[in-house]
Amino acid sequence: GLTISCSVTLPSSNTVHTSFGAIAGDAISSTISDCTNTSTVSGSVSYMGGIVGYINGGTKITHCSNTGSLTNTSTWNRDGYVFDTTCNGPCIGGIVGDAISNLTNVILIEACSNTGTLTCSTTITYASAGWIVGYLFNTGNTSTTTNVIRGCYSTAGKILATLDGGLVGCINSNLNSTSISASNSVIVA
Repeated sequence: GLTISCSVTLPSSNTVHTSFGAIAGDAISSTISDCTNTSTVSGSVSYMGGIVGYINGGTKITHCSNTGSLTNTSTWNRDGYVFDTTCNGPCIGGIVGDAISNLTNVILIEACSNTGTLTCSTTITYASAGWIVGYLFNTGNTSTTTNVIRGCYSTAGKILATLDGGLVGCINSNLNSTSISASNSVIVA
């Protein structure tokens, strides 16, 4: 597997769709497996993840881990997005910062772990942080889309954001509720 270990300070950016992940900034319809991030990362981006900053439907992430400390100081927000009024701030996740699925292309995150500390800007309303995924958004027009988070765990000690959660910091959906199958996952905080 691939291991990334360094210290990263990102340039300041408060523009739409800037993303950082130790393995990839963006991953669209991709498969990423057997990767580890041990880096300390700080900066200002829309989406920050220990492995990937932003993923789109059809992406599978398996057997990846983050032990690095992540800090996102962005004050960017999604104001003006028609279907996105609940979770409209920057996102940070131990594995993925922002995950977008649709009706036919779901997301799979399996056997991944986070033991790193996560901090997201608390000066902006609705900044979201999750031990595994910071923000999950479904653009499908039915409630039949099921995204899967399976066999993941986190034993991290600190998470700081205005919206924070165990597996996912904030879940939002276009018109209907997003389904998540979260089986065999453990969060110890």
